[in-house]
Amino acid sequence: MEQEPNDEGLEGLEKALNEAHKKYERDIAAARELKSSAIRKYEGALREILNTRSKPLPVQPSQNEKCTLEGLAQRFNLNVNNLRSQLYRLPREKFNQYSVLEPFNGKTRRYFLADILGVLGTKGNQAYAEPVEEVKLVSKTDAMQMLRYSTDSALYSNKLLETKKQNGRIYVTQESLDEFFAQHKRKGKRWVPRKYSVTQKQSRGEPERPVQLTKQEQRILREYNDGKAVKEIAKDVKLSRADINKKLRFMGIYDKQYVSENFPKLEAVQKTAIPGVKSYPKDEVRFAMLETFVDRFCDGRPIKYLGLEGPHFCSYIRFAEVAAEQLDPSKSLIAEKDQRSYHAMKSFVDHHDAIKGGEIFKGLNIRYGELSNVLSEVKKDFKFNFINLDYEGHINGKKIYALRTLFDGMLEQEALLFITLGDSPWLQKRLNGNRKELGKEFFNGFGTTDQNKIVDDELGKLCEKHQYGFEQLRAERYTSRKENMLTLAYRVYKK
Repeated sequence: MEQEPNDEGLEGLEKALNEAHKKYERDIAAARELKSSAIRKYEGALREILNTRSKPLPVQPSQNEKCTLEGLAQRFNLNVNNLRSQLYRLPREKFNQYSVLEPFNGKTRRYFLADILGVLGTKGNQAYAEPVEEVKLVSKTDAMQMLRYSTDSALYSNKLLETKKQNGRIYVTQESLDEFFAQHKRKGKRWVPRKYSVTQKQSRGEPERPVQLTKQEQRILREYNDGKAVKEIAKDVKLSRADINKKLRFMGIYDKQYVSENFPKLEAVQKTAIPGVKSYPKDEVRFAMLETFVDRFCDGRPIKYLGLEGPHFCSYIRFAEVAAEQLDPSKSLIAEKDQRSYHAMKSFVDHHDAIKGGEIFKGLNIRYGELSNVLSEVKKDFKFNFINLDYEGHINGKKIYALRTLFDGMLEQEALLFITLGDSPWLQKRLNGNRKELGKEFFNGFGTTDQNKIVDDELGKLCEKHQYGFEQLRAERYTSRKENMLTLAYRVYKK
């Protein structure tokens, strides 16, 4: 015979139900507050980028108006390092003519704005531009295609070619190209300087890109990696400590003092020029990435980030501003195959406490090498749920190998996947031909120039093999530095 519950048992059950209901309501409120906080941060980041875009120059400044170099750069929204380098290229007498030393501070040089604007011809204001003889220029990308070069170093080391910098871009003069072809009589054929060399090819994909170093620099780097102090290295190679630090900075290795002086906050990490590093404006794509995160993953789950960033960390910093409470740097990974960029990124992570807001780098894993090789090495240690594969070139074997490694036990139950590819016509032609660069498996081409279809087909095969499902969230085409780009966004989930 069943015993009827007494009043005390009913009261206890009712109390437990009320507590469970209150806890549920608290959890729902906390999730809503987390999502609202992320949206507010995202909107703030959006406003900040929109407010810092280029502003038009004011109407003609007075001939006697003076300003410091930093004030000039801030006033006209210019990069102070680029501005300084252009001014220092002027002949000494002209440099002194355009600037004065203020009596109250003999170390502060001020510049006459009208004359400086005339020298630079900056931001479309041609009121003071000096008459310059018209020179026919060819973009660096077009010149490298004409010469069949695969790296910038081969172009710059060619003494016959004359390069010019204009509006922040590198150009080659048509006259020097004509002279080169006339001397070598090899139109359209590849010519590589003897100094150019690459490391041995890796098993999967292209070689890493090391900085070209002298034997002395190689010794300095080797001893630094072995843990020797700068003072000891200077004694071994018979150079001053200042020279050792200069050579280390050339290789992208920065000490704490250099980081604190030149990269004091995250904005400086994003915007300060780093020698040998090219950045691409991708604000629109980053906004789309943040929108997708807020819509899909802003629910409090820990975010384990995998990315291809570059030393400016532009996407990672923007993402961290929105997902700071969810992002787990210690379980996140960024791969970099350029040696100088890798060293710079390691420096920022190692000295994150010298950067305002640098706690987002604390514990972040930076690995050197091709992504597919890096993933194979760390396969047992990481699983990711937010993947940002920001490539420069077209789809090929090494990128597909990286996807296959990810699906083979490196994805969480649900993940967001972003893939950015170069989609210019000259890159599309490589997809449907007999190209070694596509990898041995794809030697005969993909049979189509539609990279969206190629990625979809590969994802379909991988999902079927590993019991995943996927849906495409975005497919956006845009232009960055006159190059056509394609960004694809997917949600991948375990069935």
